[in-house]
Amino acid sequence: MNGHDGSVRSMATTRIDGRPHAVTGGDDGLVRVWDLTSGRQAGESLTGHTSAVWSVATTMIDGQPHAVSGSPDQTARVWNLTTGQQAGEPLTGHEDVVEVVAAIAIDGHPHAITSGADYTIRVWDLTLGRQVGGPVDVYGDWVQSVAPVMIDGHPHVVAVSDKGMVRVWELNTGEQVVALATGTTGWLRSVAAPVIDGRPHAVTGGDDGSVRVWDLTSGEQVSEPLTGHAGRVWSVATTVIDGRPYAVSGGNDGTVRVWNLVTGKQVGRESVFPSPVRAVAVAAEGHIVVGFGHEVGILQ
Repeated sequence: MNGHDGSVRSMATTRIDGRPHAVTGGDDGLVRVWDLTSGRQAGESLTGHTSAVWSVATTMIDGQPHAVSGSPDQTARVWNLTTGQQAGEPLTGHEDVVEVVAAIAIDGHPHAITSGADYTIRVWDLTLGRQVGGPVDVYGDWVQSVAPVMIDGHPHVVAVSDKGMVRVWELNTGEQVVALATGTTGWLRSVAAPVIDGRPHAVTGGDDGSVRVWDLTSGEQVSEPLTGHAGRVWSVATTVIDGRPYAVSGGNDGTVRVWNLVTGKQVGRESVFPSPVRAVAVAAEGHIVVGFGHEVGILQ
């Protein structure tokens, strides 16, 4: 699927009118929506950002699918994916690049989590269209990726950074509850937060080419690093198939790999693409959606 005039930076999946779709953000400053059944772009591109779109997330607001996008233009924007229009005013407050966005339900209401180069994490009530509480200080880390997770019934966010740290904050209090110095070489670029055997975990990918799994309760790495990528791991996503947790990773080597998180082994052979894979996501049907170069592809 072609359309972006620059690299596909980020990706999320959702359902629109009962059909699986992917939402992508790219260096061309556009948010695009793709019907994964037809393999075509759905509607017009979503415009408004004045710089590249580095991160997208999806959520439901008032029963309708929405996307949230973050950009170096220091804003996050919310898009109604049914109407194809921006919902409300841009979310402003960050004083530098908005590197990442994620979506989470807090007390049953849709919220967005944003972070970036101003070394803060901010939480936004998407129903009200405003920030909730003050910015959370991330100790000078340039956060590269965040993932929401529920721990003991409370909303938390897991963040990875340029310092190779995995940190967890409780969103209601803004308190840091986990800080793991992972010992990895280089930056951590991506994180997902699956529940494995009833315990919250983090799955990370970074510059050292490995995928690692961390038990957020014990603070320990689970098994050996998952290796195979020849270069930086740009993106990770997780899913559950037949009750078993899996991770998907995309790398600078142009490969997509699938990992069984119980056995710690790669599943099958890697899929190879002609360009670095910057974004991966898993659709509800178990299909893997891949952003490589200017294109979007689907793996079954």
